[in-house]
Amino acid sequence: MFSMEDRRRAVDLYFTEGMTIRKVVAELGYPSEGALVKWVREDPRYTGACRRSYTLECKTNAARRALGGEPLARVARDAGCTPTSVYQWMRRYRSEGILGLMNRRNA
Repeated sequence: MFSMEDRRRAVDLYFTEGMTIRKVVAELGYPSEGALVKWVREDPRYTGACRRSYTLECKTNAARRALGGEPLARVARDAGCTPTSVYQWMRRYRSEGILGLMNRRNA
């Protein structure tokens, strides 16, 4: 079906470029979304879909960088999170400041 090089290219786009499964498939034209999910889960870089907590410093830094115009994918990759998380932190930081980024359970 697909060569190891094809698989590596697709999985690398997912991990290194911060692209979603759907965007990788659209960009390359292969494989199916289900196949790519399987490849990603087999990769040693895959850490699972567990909820992770981030420090206030990490969230503040990411929000400031995103507000400064850096691409969300780059900021997310550096922070070890998703671009969606960075976007949410940016919105909260803009509207509520640092208090908006505090862990809701501990605030």
